[in-house]
Amino acid sequence: MPVEPERRDFVRVAVDIPVRYRFRMPGRSDPEFERPLAGSTANLSGGGLLLQGRLPGISAVTDLLTGKALVDVELSLPGEQYIIAA
Repeated sequence: MPVEPERRDFVRVAVDIPVRYRFRMPGRSDPEFERPLAGSTANLSGGGLLLQGRLPGISAVTDLLTGKALVDVELSLPGEQYIIAA
């Protein structure tokens, strides 16, 4: 069976970069949910990144999948000193 090429707008680059991230729930405050966490990337592309880290609780899965929760991420690319916030 022939393998079809990936249909992506951006190339993905496998890279392990340390990140700081936190979950945010607009309109609701939950200190446990919003505290900063440490993780890493598995890959980066022009459209985003694959974040490896832990969830503050199982309810975060539903909140993330339904768009009720957002993720703030900070990272620095290798060899650069400035911080990228997304």
